[in-house]
Amino acid sequence: MNAKSRAGAFILSIIFHLAILVLIVMGVLFKPTPKPLPMIFEMVSPPNTGEVADIVENTEIEFTPQEIEPLPEPIPEPEPLPIPEPVPVPPKPKPKPPEPPKPKTLSYEEFIRQQGKPKPQKVRKTQPKKIVAPKIDTSAIRANLNELLVDSSNVRNMSTGEQDALMSYLSGIKAALKRAWQKPSGLSNNLKCTVRFDVSAGGKLLSPRIVSSSGNSEFDTSVLQAFKNIRNFGPTPHGRSEFIQIVFRMADDVF
Repeated sequence: MNAKSRAGAFILSIIFHLAILVLIVMGVLFKPTPKPLPMIFEMVSPPNTGEVADIVENTEIEFTPQEIEPLPEPIPEPEPLPIPEPVPVPPKPKPKPPEPPKPKTLSYEEFIRQQGKPKPQKVRKTQPKKIVAPKIDTSAIRANLNELLVDSSNVRNMSTGEQDALMSYLSGIKAALKRAWQKPSGLSNNLKCTVRFDVSAGGKLLSPRIVSSSGNSEFDTSVLQAFKNIRNFGPTPHGRSEFIQIVFRMADDVF
């Protein structure tokens, strides 16, 4: 049997089986449905109520109650434990600072053994330095006093300290008059005048008068006005009155 005949037989077998399967499916689909059976209802009259009540009364119903197990008692809540108070912790003691080592004391004999005897030191004799007092040129002071004082005969009898004190006092009066004097403006710088006045022992400036006029009344009046502004300069250093003269110059800052 060759291969072609085998293939043909296999195809015929498949066609045959397919035909049988189609017939089975068609038989299931086209099967006739059976007709439903008719339902018959019988009408029955209800029983009388009296008979029903007798049946209920005569029927004993047994009822056996079931024992109910008692519920378990509730578990009591545990009481709260008391909170323990904190135990105070004692502070740690501070360590004591180490004591400084005590200095070793040596006796005089032990010191001599270790260091030897001290050598005697020679005392140097120092001669005191001579203090040279500066020489004061009294001639300049005398010249200034002779210019300011009308009567300078007593200057020679004064000591250097008295002359210096008197000169400082008169210079203060000149400076005070300079601050008090208001120079008139617009006048010539060549103007000058000489004024004499008394200074009491208490320092009052008395009786100012012009002994040498500048020739300008405005200038001379301004000079005399300065004395009215200063009435007392303080007591004189030697406690005596003096007769003074001062030259006022328009151009000079200092008299």
